[in-house]
Amino acid sequence: MFGYVKPNKQELLVKDYETYRAVYCGLCKTLGKRYSVFSRFALNYDYTFLAVVVMSVSDEVPVFANEGCLFNPLSRKRCCKRCVSLDHAADALILTTYFKLSDAVRDSGFFKSLAYRFVRGLCKPMMRKAKKHCPEVYELLEEYVSAQGDVEERESVSLDAAAEPTAKFMSELLSFKATADDERRVTSVLGYNIGKWIYILDAVDDFEKDRKNGSFNPLMQTYKFSENGGEDMSMMISETGKVLDACVLEAAKAVDLLDSHKFEMIIKNVVYVGMPAEQARVFSKLKAKEGI
Repeated sequence: MFGYVKPNKQELLVKDYETYRAVYCGLCKTLGKRYSVFSRFALNYDYTFLAVVVMSVSDEVPVFANEGCLFNPLSRKRCCKRCVSLDHAADALILTTYFKLSDAVRDSGFFKSLAYRFVRGLCKPMMRKAKKHCPEVYELLEEYVSAQGDVEERESVSLDAAAEPTAKFMSELLSFKATADDERRVTSVLGYNIGKWIYILDAVDDFEKDRKNGSFNPLMQTYKFSENGGEDMSMMISETGKVLDACVLEAAKAVDLLDSHKFEMIIKNVVYVGMPAEQARVFSKLKAKEGI
């Protein structure tokens, strides 16, 4: 999973960070109750953000309470009680995890794929349950996987075209529960740009690994890299950074139009501060490896 879409703790008020953590803990508990204790290991920041956005545009009034934690039984923490928005995020997370595992099986060698096959087998009953709960998201994922497969089979593909399936999937996922037309349009644009940003940033993050393994990476095609080198690395970093900056800017514009009084400061922090900080971290890691 990705896990790039997260807040910057240092720039959040304590009360807002505690609210974000409460939603994070609430999603963790929802996974455990809705599926199994093992499903909690799939928990990540991206789907916590999904839950926050869905709650912000719904009529739900989130309820918070101090509760114990399975992984930290000696401490009681503020937790968001289970609700429709958390159920939706949990269902989407389980389905996405299963499809990601299937993708890992296809892309790995025989011995490495055995571990992915084992974990996927454990997830299969949960996937079937999630499919019953949320067949629309399952269909979206099928379309996404098919479109992504078509992209990766092309001899030449642009960065925008490679990111399009992920962008469309996240656009649908974030706007899925919006009831008003204006909220649906805004969350659709927000999801599209976040999805595109996630895909491209992940390509940057995996660049060295994919170049070594010969795995598909749109940056290697766009900038004509091979295992032994290629175009100028500094140019690739500069141009890709500009594309990612544009995604963050468009996402920020959507956030400005979002009526999200419940979690306004959290959502703004994630997009305005958290995403740029994560982007800087990933690029810094690549620059360090390349000696730039």
